[in-house]
Amino acid sequence: MIVICKNCKKEFIPKNRSLHNKFCSRKCANVYHNLDEEVQKKRSQSLKKTYKVMTKKQKEERSLSISEGYASMSSEKKLCRSQAMKDDWKNKTPEERVSKLSGLKANCRNSLGKIPWNKGLTKETDPRVAQYAESGAKTRKERPLTEKQIQANRVRKLGKTASPEAKENYRKAAQKRNREDMNYWKNLRKALNLSPNKQEQKLDRILQSILPGEYKYVGDFSLIIGGKCPDFFNVNGQKKLIELYGNYWHRNDDPQDRISFFTPFGFQTLIVWESELQNKPKLVRKLKHFNCIESKKGSLEE
Repeated sequence: MIVICKNCKKEFIPKNRSLHNKFCSRKCANVYHNLDEEVQKKRSQSLKKTYKVMTKKQKEERSLSISEGYASMSSEKKLCRSQAMKDDWKNKTPEERVSKLSGLKANCRNSLGKIPWNKGLTKETDPRVAQYAESGAKTRKERPLTEKQIQANRVRKLGKTASPEAKENYRKAAQKRNREDMNYWKNLRKALNLSPNKQEQKLDRILQSILPGEYKYVGDFSLIIGGKCPDFFNVNGQKKLIELYGNYWHRNDDPQDRISFFTPFGFQTLIVWESELQNKPKLVRKLKHFNCIESKKGSLEE
């Protein structure tokens, strides 16, 4: 069988099986496999030209064959290949490592030897950079982080704590968002898909029995007042709110804080504790008295 050498293009009869029947000699094989700079340059140029004229299907078949070839490679050969890459990396100087990682050479040029067009430009000085920055921000919003990326960020931030000034800025930003950004609450309501719990359902039944059509459950973020969400809202024009406090979850809360928060917005607030649901007659009297009161005070608690 006569074969044409891939390096020197001469015809030869293969004898050594280790040369994969592609080269007439070991020298040609060594020259072809990137051991000569001129040959390497010619080979890269020819590969680029060949890749340009390839169709999309041919490119897909090429990438598939490369991946299949690596998958069919024996574990020993993969291990040797990995070890060779590690040894090559260890032998590099720090400057070569930096150049390899950044894709730039020592003279601040890219891998093709050209100076990047955006070097030294900012989005304030060049509209193209500003356009790319804006499109990148949109892409980041449209493509949320994967669970793997989130976990990597958590690992990266381990042991790091924010300064008191940063915490204060975070708190102010959250307060501003809660007061002004209605889309935040809309998306949160859609994501959580909240529904009233058993105690809230029980209080709602009591309200509908004694005051039908007066109060509506809004604890699912359907109503936001000053960045906070009440439980029940009077829908008949009276600026009155009813908050249900759980004995466990609100055991350390001061009801007057909630009352005082809604008072500047013109709302009267009634606090109902979970334990009061057990004594229905007393709770009914409390609700009726609160609904009929016309005082401008914040609330009434028995």
